[in-house]
Amino acid sequence: MRHPLLAVALTCLACGTEPSAAPAAAAVVVPHCEASPNDPACPCIACDDGDPCTHDRCLPGGSCGRVAAAGCACVPACSATTELQPLQALAQHDGGLTGLAGVRGLAVTADGRHGYVAASGSARITLLVRDGDALTRGTSWALPSASDGAIPVPLSVALSASEDALWVGASSGIYRLARDVATGALDAAVRQDPLPAVALVVTSTWLAASDGKRVQLSRLMPAGLETVGEDGASDVRAVERLAVSPDGATLAGAAFDSDALLVWKASAGGLERLATATGHPSLDGPNDVLVLSDGNGALRVYVTGFCDARVGAFRLAGADLT
Repeated sequence: MRHPLLAVALTCLACGTEPSAAPAAAAVVVPHCEASPNDPACPCIACDDGDPCTHDRCLPGGSCGRVAAAGCACVPACSATTELQPLQALAQHDGGLTGLAGVRGLAVTADGRHGYVAASGSARITLLVRDGDALTRGTSWALPSASDGAIPVPLSVALSASEDALWVGASSGIYRLARDVATGALDAAVRQDPLPAVALVVTSTWLAASDGKRVQLSRLMPAGLETVGEDGASDVRAVERLAVSPDGATLAGAAFDSDALLVWKASAGGLERLATATGHPSLDGPNDVLVLSDGNGALRVYVTGFCDARVGAFRLAGADLT
């Protein structure tokens, strides 16, 4: 692992048993919800724990209720032991820490010194700083309020290719924050697009984002983002993770609700669907994806299956995904 100290929440890698049946619908109280800045009647900012098989709602007294989603029988059973253990963990409320509730995304600089967390429960972007073997929490930033007064909830983060900016996908759109490469400090956020991006990736020339209903490709322009294409087909549902190939020409998405791995060619002309994989092991509720070169002119696409607790590896050569 290139940045071991920034693995702030490694709890169970590769759950090794078959998934159990979904439990009967019952509320589970989870403490430490923070006060909502948007709705005084709701004591939590965001109760969503990122588990697509639960419906999460605020309960009186500042707690969250988790209820199993109907028809979603995917509760992977994790073994009690795991080969990888975190070297250090930073947790919300431990030692008075804030700005870490509901971690939804993490972006790390190439040298591993700075990491940025999208914390939906805290409605903040939080800087993590590595100094030698120690990881500490740095400054935390809120995005500017929307025109209706609502505070945007960060959902995803990505560093620019030159690392001089942080891109943030939030409930009210896509934001760009200029970054000091020496200190990691961020300047004021500027909204670039109204798309509520639950996932985004960025290269030196374009940015791709998903709002859970479509995947949109935009060209990076001096004045902001210029949309050049999108895929809103019926199988582009709940794409909550995107990944880009090292050369920036191939985009992959994990579509949880469609049980599908989607691959596109990305260019100035827009998005072109190259391949779609379904029905394979690891594609029962895919919730993360990674694209790497295999060193022989093809790509390796790795995907994690939430419901079947598997990691799948695919080879992409041209439009052939196997």
